[in-house]
Amino acid sequence: MKPPLLRHFLKNRHRPAVFVNSVLYLRGYYGQFLIAAMLL
Repeated sequence: MKPPLLRHFLKNRHRPAVFVNSVLYLRGYYGQFLIAAMLL
């Protein structure tokens, strides 16, 4: 199941600023899970 943001991310690929913001957001979003996994 894809996160809802992924649709937004793909839709705005042609807009560089939105693309970069989406990449940073996704990195933070998945980074939280990675950090949580390391702390467990």
